[in-house]
Amino acid sequence: MHIDMSQLNIQMTAEFESELRRYMAARGIRTKSEAIRQAVEEGLARIPETAAMNWAGLRGKGLGTAQPQFTDNDQLWEST
Repeated sequence: MHIDMSQLNIQMTAEFESELRRYMAARGIRTKSEAIRQAVEEGLARIPETAAMNWAGLRGKGLGTAQPQFTDNDQLWEST
């Protein structure tokens, strides 16, 4: 099965990279890219669905709702 993926380039501080390597070691992850993907998935799984609605499909699970409670991100943050 072939999955198309786009590329993302990031710059990391030495401190961030050190923490990323600790995360990788703790979970047995071999590559930085896989560690970043997994960390994002874990983070998205922890936030309420309404906050994640703009990330719909990122995890391949369609996180949005048919009737979103907020029309945009500004309205989301104004309500908290």
